[in-house]
This record gives sequence, structure tokens and C-alpha cells, in this order.
Amino acid sequence: MVMSPKKVLPKPIGTVISDRETPTFEIVRIRLKAGQDIKPGTLVKINVSRTEKTTLFARIRSGYEKNPDESADKQSTLDTFNMPKIPSSEENHPDIYRLIEADLIEEIIGEEIRSPQNLPNSGAEVFIADSNDILRVLGLEKKDDDGLYIGETVGGIKTQVILKREAIQRHLFIGGTTGSGKSYAMGVVAEEIIKHKVPVIFIDTQDEYSKFVNKQGGKVVEPGENFTIRISSLTESEFIDLLPDAMKQSAVQCDVVAKAFGDLQVELFREGIAQFTLDDILKKIPDIAHNLSAKKGDAPRLEDNVIRRISTLKSYKIFGSGYEVADWKELLMVIENLLKKPNQIGILFLKTSFLHLKWN
Repeated sequence: MVMSPKKVLPKPIGTVISDRETPTFEIVRIRLKAGQDIKPGTLVKINVSRTEKTTLFARIRSGYEKNPDESADKQSTLDTFNMPKIPSSEENHPDIYRLIEADLIEEIIGEEIRSPQNLPNSGAEVFIADSNDILRVLGLEKKDDDGLYIGETVGGIKTQVILKREAIQRHLFIGGTTGSGKSYAMGVVAEEIIKHKVPVIFIDTQDEYSKFVNKQGGKVVEPGENFTIRISSLTESEFIDLLPDAMKQSAVQCDVVAKAFGDLQVELFREGIAQFTLDDILKKIPDIAHNLSAKKGDAPRLEDNVIRRISTLKSYKIFGSGYEVADWKELLMVIENLLKKPNQIGILFLKTSFLHLKWN
């Protein structure tokens, strides 16, 4: 006679408590059972027994321990009278416990996943969510080949985090403190996107991904070295922001620059876009400085100050005619061809502090 293995039922880690603030539709507080432990970010589940039989899911946010034997007053008394400390633990002391706070994030009823619409039952048992629960609640894939494998969960039951491929059609935000691994995480995401034969373009201000791009067989281009853009690719406010601080403090100098920039946007509008360079702006300065000077005698000095200060922008290698060095149409054709041939991989890397290019 063959006996089937007995199914091991999960053990509760704690119990929903009731106080003046909780439980609510957003927050639940849980008293951990003696000997249980849990990490921030862990997903837990709570069965609800109300009009609807549902399961609530919450993410652990914070917690604290209550231990009257370790209060400041108690420790001060022991130290003052040099009294021996009697060890105590939550297993044998009713007033020692740990209280955890969690954010309710989802509710499952049958096949439906929705925002929490039932209050947790006070006194309900709380369980660690299993891998199937996590996949369902967070909308993750089960197989590496079906999505973007990012890593594994760090709390609760270890679960692979595989984002759906559709996620890259939306905005992704990677946040964290300095040194927490944001750039590394972005590299992992990019590597997974490449795995699915999707071209990737980096616009990188810190030169963090050039080695990665070269390793993946992509192409690295750098402003001023491989391509330039026309000053007309900027908006008027963006151009004003680039001016030296001393110039920004002079309203009349800024007016001269804004007038020159605005006039050129109209005068040199060709093939659907404004096309002019820094030299074109410099040529406009004398006449505009003369027209905007409060006194005729101030015009030469105003003209000299504006031209001298605007000329400092020539040190920005990224500005030029927009045609030399790199053939942008050819570079972008690489991407277009890759999109037509999904069996190929391509990466284009742009190392620049800003890029607002409008190609004609």
C-alpha cells in the first residue's frame, strides 16, 4: 500500500490586532507569534471572513518590539542598585511581543484581483505569501523566457522576479540611495531586453554604460566627437539657462539674446524646423543691442558684453552645424533595420549631458 505524502499546512506568523487606528483599508498591524521573524518588503496574506470570502495581501513596512523589562526606567533601576538582570523572552512573558505594520496592496476573490475592499478581521491569522501568490499579486511571469528576469525577492519565500515583457512599453522607475545598485539594476534590465531581441538606446550623463554597450557589440557615440547638434535644437528657455550667471543677472542682456534667438526661429525656419547655429546668433547681436539700448552710447558696451559672454558657449563641443562627423540618419537607420529584423541585436549609446535633437 502506497501512502501519499501528507500535505504540510503553512503556519501563521502572527495575528491581526485591533487598536484605535487599525485595521483600515490601507494599513494592518500584526502581532508576531513568539519565535517568528519577518523582513521589510515581505508579502503576507490574510484570509477574510465577511460577506465575501476573500484574501488580502499586504507588504511589510515597519515594526517594533515592546519589552517592559528593557525600558529605560527598568534598566536605570538595575544599574543604580547594581541588581542582576533576569533574562526574559516573548516565549514566557505575556508583555513582550513584536508588532509589525503592513500596507494592504491587493485583494483576491476567485479569479479577480482588485484593490482592498474588505477590512481585515481583527484576530485573523497572518501567513507568508507563497511563490504562486507573489507571482499573481505582483503580475510576474513564471518562466525566464517569457519576461525580464530581474532577480529574487529578499524577504519571505524566495521567488524569482520576472517582469512581463509588456512592462517595457511603459515608463520604468528605478530608485534608491547612492550606491544601492540603481545603475546595476538598469544594466540587468537592458540585458534582459536585449535577450528578447529589442534594440536599446542609452542616453547616459555619467558614462556608466559604455563598457556594457561595447561588450554587447553595440556602438558608442559621444557629443563633440561623433556628432554635434545645432543650437536651434534648444528651446529659448533652455538656451537662456546655458548663459553665464553674470549674464542672467542683466535683464537687458537676456532680452538681447532672447530677441536674437526668437527672430532666428522665424527667419531660418526651413523644412519644418528652425535651423541656425551659435554663429548666426552672434551675427544678430549688434543690431538688436543697438535697438534695445536705453541710450545710444550704451550700445557698443552692451554689444561687446553679450557677444563676449555668448561666445563662451563655443566651448561646448556638442554644438555645431549638426551635420559633421556622425551621420544621424545612418545611425537611426540601424535601429530601424533592427526593428525590421528581430533576430538581430543593436545598442546605440549616447554619452551626453543633454540631447534635444530635432533631425530634419
